[in-house]
Amino acid sequence: MTHLDFLHLFEDLVEVEYTYESFRLRGPVRPLQQAAADRSRRLITRQLRIGIQQYLPNQTTPHIHLELRNLRTALNGFCQIRIQYKAAEAIQRIVRGRLQRRQYQLDQQARMAQNQQVIQQIANLVQAMQAQVALGHPNPPIREVNLVRIESFDGTGDPISWLEQFENAAVTNGLSDARKLAIAPAYLTGTALAWLQERQANVATNPIY
Repeated sequence: MTHLDFLHLFEDLVEVEYTYESFRLRGPVRPLQQAAADRSRRLITRQLRIGIQQYLPNQTTPHIHLELRNLRTALNGFCQIRIQYKAAEAIQRIVRGRLQRRQYQLDQQARMAQNQQVIQQIANLVQAMQAQVALGHPNPPIREVNLVRIESFDGTGDPISWLEQFENAAVTNGLSDARKLAIAPAYLTGTALAWLQERQANVATNPIY
């Protein structure tokens, strides 16, 4: 047996003890788990004893068994410490994670409070502007523009559709109601213009009278 074989056997023994202690620290060890651990220990211990007898033929079997038992006890204690250390690390990670989440929540609450302050300031500004309007500072009149072209109407189409198109275009161009009435006749042609002129000539239908 080579030194590398000894190293592999020790690694196997450490793995057995670590697995066994992991089960034991989490709760009662099941019979099948106990049996598997004992079987692995006996197999590894036997191979180690055979290897030691090859290098140290003068050592008696009881003495070798005693040394291996002491070695296994030491490894078992080391595994317990290692498991407890890893458990402590896991607890620290959990605590750090909770602290980080708590800090994030506090930061979010602080940002929300700042946003609320900004929103309140904006609301106060809007109220102040509304108060100025109420004190006699009306909004400036809408400036007329020519964004949408107003189509003419010759009386052959649907007058309701044309009126809706005229209204939409006039609103888009910023025309007031008085301005709409003033310019509407300019977009009438053909029979529609003749109908309007006839109604204007008739005293009974002319809105001026």
